[in-house]
Parts: sequence; C-alpha cells; structure tokens
Amino acid sequence: MSIKQVLFSMTAIVGIAVSGNAFAEQTLNGEQVQKLFSGNTLHGAIEKYNISFDVYHAADGKIVGQDSKGRTHNGNWSVKGDELCQEWQAPSKWSSGCAKIISLGDELYSKRLPNGSAQYDFTISNGDGR
Repeated sequence: MSIKQVLFSMTAIVGIAVSGNAFAEQTLNGEQVQKLFSGNTLHGAIEKYNISFDVYHAADGKIVGQDSKGRTHNGNWSVKGDELCQEWQAPSKWSSGCAKIISLGDELYSKRLPNGSAQYDFTISNGDGR
C-alpha cells in the first residue's frame, strides 16, 4: 500500500468519525416534533429514580403514560414554537412543562429542559406501544 493510499484511508476514517459526531445532536423544529410524537409512543427511563415509562401521544392532543411501577398518568400534549409541551393531570406527579427535543442519531432522542440539561433520553415507536 502506498503512502498516498494510507493517507486517503486515514482521511476517510477521520471523515466518517467527524461526520458521525456532526449529526450527534440536532434540535428538532416544531414541525418535526409534531410529526415525531403525533400518534406515537415515547419509551424512556430515568435511572436515578429507577423507573421506565411509555407515553402514548394521541393525534387529538391527549397523552397516556404508564410507568414500571404500574401507575397510569393522563394529560394533554401540544407543540409550542419548537418545544414539546406536556401537561399532566392530578394525581400524576410527573412534571408538566415544555422542552426542546434533540435527535441524538440512531433513533434516540433527548428531552431537554429550558436550562439545557437532559431530563431523559428516549426512543419512539409507531402507534400506541404501551
């Protein structure tokens, strides 16, 4: 293998690694958030609370969540600007509010609080996957 071929191969490998990282995070716009959630189910977990959950986002704006402790949570969802907004009804203790949705690549997403910190990472499945 010539020096030229080695350098070309190394450049290609570095290019792939850099391009992979370049897509690592992308903030979704409002239209993308609407399309991602409408009629689909979010699957997430929060390790520090040792809990996993599934949340179905109906096209009519209703949400139904079920957690790994057997509790059901109801509420409403919408998109305001470029943020997903969820309003949970009592007796749910889940946090209501709006957040940015970040694509992490490979069908993995992150819900980011207004201060920029990640609330949790999640995947999405089509339909009511609770």
